[in-house]
Amino acid sequence: MSGENFAVRYKVSRLVGAVVSILMIIIAIAACTLSGSPKTPPHLSVKSGFDPCRDIPLSTLNSWNANPTPIPAIPVGADARDSTDPDLKSCNYRGQSGSSAQELTMGDNLYIGLTVMSLDTFHRIESSGEPYRESIIDSRKMAIKGPYSDAPTPGRNTICEVYVQMNGGGLLLTSVKSGDACQFLTVVAQKVVPLLPAGS
Repeated sequence: MSGENFAVRYKVSRLVGAVVSILMIIIAIAACTLSGSPKTPPHLSVKSGFDPCRDIPLSTLNSWNANPTPIPAIPVGADARDSTDPDLKSCNYRGQSGSSAQELTMGDNLYIGLTVMSLDTFHRIESSGEPYRESIIDSRKMAIKGPYSDAPTPGRNTICEVYVQMNGGGLLLTSVKSGDACQFLTVVAQKVVPLLPAGS
C-alpha cells in the first residue's frame, strides 16, 4: 500500500469515527430527553388531584349541616356552559333540617365543582349586575359574585358564586341559601381551598 493511499484511508477512518461519535452523542441526548425525567415536577391539572364529591371531610360537611351524601352535578365548561367532561368532578350538597343562619338549612343547596373556565371568563360573565369583588384565599385568586351582608334578612334566599383559581381552570362554589349565601360560601371556601393539592 502506497503512503498516499494509507494517508487517505487514515483521514477517512478518522472522519467516520468523528461522525459516529457525534451521532452517539445526539442519540444519548435524545434518549435523556425522551426518558421522561423532568427537572421540575409537572403541574397538576384542574381535572386531577381533588374530588369535591369524596375529599371533603365528614366533620366539615357536618359543620355546614350538609347531607354527607352528595348528588352528582353537571360541571361547568370553559365557556360557562354545561360540560360532559367526566374528569370535572362536581357535586351538590343539600341542607338538612335544624340549623343556624350560618349553615345550610332544609331546601338550601351547595354546589362544589371543578371547571376549566378561567378567572378572566368568570370575570367577563359575572362582573356586571350583582356586587362583584376579587380577593385572595390561601395564596390563590378568588372572585365573589353576590350580595354580602353582616345582617342577612331571615327567610330570604340569596344566590352567590365563588371562583377560586387553579392551574388549568378553577374551583367553582355556588349556593342558593336562606340568609346570606356569600357569607356562607366564604366560610366554605376557607375550608375547601386548603384541601386542593399543592401545585394544582
